[in-house]
Amino acid sequence: MAEAAADGVTISLEGTLERRMRTSAAQWFGFDFQPLYLRLGATDVASHASSLRRAGFTHFVILRRANLIRRLASATRSAESGVYGMRPTDERPSAGPVVIPTHGILGEPTLLQHLDAVERFYKQVEVVHARDAVLHVEYERHIEGDPRVAFGMVIDFLGLQQVEPAVPLQRLNTLPTRDVVQNYDEVRKVLRGTEHEWMLD
Repeated sequence: MAEAAADGVTISLEGTLERRMRTSAAQWFGFDFQPLYLRLGATDVASHASSLRRAGFTHFVILRRANLIRRLASATRSAESGVYGMRPTDERPSAGPVVIPTHGILGEPTLLQHLDAVERFYKQVEVVHARDAVLHVEYERHIEGDPRVAFGMVIDFLGLQQVEPAVPLQRLNTLPTRDVVQNYDEVRKVLRGTEHEWMLD
């Protein structure tokens, strides 16, 4: 994958992976991959998957957060507070409800466009990895209530021996969506009648 610049950031996905794999002494090498990296690396889902196979990757875990509105709210609150994780002994950050923009400056439905784009991305990922060894993990089903569930699934998937994991962090946003999103009624109006309407609790 060729290096590319986006917002002043340059990254080479293959080069970064190769460097990290060379310095790793672990039996298994894995990494977390976000859709943003594709744009930064100027590549697409299929090309990236092919490069991973060439590099020797054999197992793929696809983690999804089904409720994208909750995901947007959490990401916005974390960006505003600067707190991305919290231990039980930490003081909970004082953060109020967040605004989720629904339209662009020209009135275009940016929220719906974003939600649709995320859904298309994951459909592409599933198609591209259809013949690979894949484990599907959903945040709401396998992590939100007890992250040890997802941990056990991954350990089984890799054929490793089960251990009891430590869970040092806890959820930051536990309030209902109506209390987390300041412009809840506006978001509800935009999502009404769409496939995303269920995300508003």
